[in-house]
Amino acid sequence: MGKSIIRLRYRKVITAASTAAWDRQVFDHTYQEFSGQTQYDNQWSQTHVLIAEPRVDPDLMHTYIQQLQGYIPDVLNTSGQRRLPFREYTFEIVNAHAGTQEEHAVAIEFYSESLTWIDVVGTNLLIAYGDQLAALRAGQDVETELIPLQPLLNIHSIQ
Repeated sequence: MGKSIIRLRYRKVITAASTAAWDRQVFDHTYQEFSGQTQYDNQWSQTHVLIAEPRVDPDLMHTYIQQLQGYIPDVLNTSGQRRLPFREYTFEIVNAHAGTQEEHAVAIEFYSESLTWIDVVGTNLLIAYGDQLAALRAGQDVETELIPLQPLLNIHSIQ
């Protein structure tokens, strides 16, 4: 297909097995906050958490998101650089269990800014940042990036 405006979505799942420093910080803080909620919920038991909607303080997540400096984590270009910008994210607690930190899991979905999808080269998306369709049609030079296709990275929308 190619030569379309797309947005990518990357789903980052953070579990007890996650080892990167940023992942560990998010994991530890979200588990601590979740555990604190269980102390105040009437439906809490030692073996199962029945909280209808476990939640995490949005300000806490915003602090961690700012540390990423606007780039999607784990998605590197073919030069090994983190350069794929995002403008939105969603957060969810995937698995919550009081007293069992090993079962705690969270997911953050990052949504890229608009990108011009030019082609697929091997197992890489050839993209340009922003809407570069007019420049390409006019035969102008456009700075491009190769982003390897990988698990949990999907095309979220296409125009």
